[in-house]
Amino acid sequence: MTKVKASDMFAIKKIIQEKSNLDWQAFMQARSPQVREMFDDGSMNSWIEFAVETEVFEAAARLLYPEDKQALRRLGAEVAQRHFTGIYKIFLRIPSVGFVVKRASQIYKTLYDAGDAGVEDLKETSCILTATGLESLSHVQHEYICGFLTRVVELTGVKNVQVTHDASNPHVWRWMITWET
Repeated sequence: MTKVKASDMFAIKKIIQEKSNLDWQAFMQARSPQVREMFDDGSMNSWIEFAVETEVFEAAARLLYPEDKQALRRLGAEVAQRHFTGIYKIFLRIPSVGFVVKRASQIYKTLYDAGDAGVEDLKETSCILTATGLESLSHVQHEYICGFLTRVVELTGVKNVQVTHDASNPHVWRWMITWET
């Protein structure tokens, strides 16, 4: 079974804890034993199962953005913004979007314990990010990743970023990314 690094989980924890009107303890009490164990005993570098990740994404999106129909995308974007602040934000403005997306596909191996990622059909204002060799993702994960990728590409300085997931093949994850320069 494919596992993923817990780094986004700990970014989500910080976001929830920083919102003064939200109760982290109440959030945790409603979670499964696997999620509670991950937060109690794990670190950002811990490997977690997709089910744990999905539970946290879904619950955090509902808690943080209860009225937003795009809550999962918004959560993904907020986590990306948190990961790419300071010096990273400055470095994202230097290279092309294509370079950043290619680099993201190379970083993939540090975040997932199986499969491969790559970039297809790279053009001046579009590309396709792919991941293969993995179990299928849930709708929750696809939406979260769409939001995360949108924000990363926006941080390069381009405009009108659109990310859509192609669910036609459950064995090949594909995200179509378009932008305007």
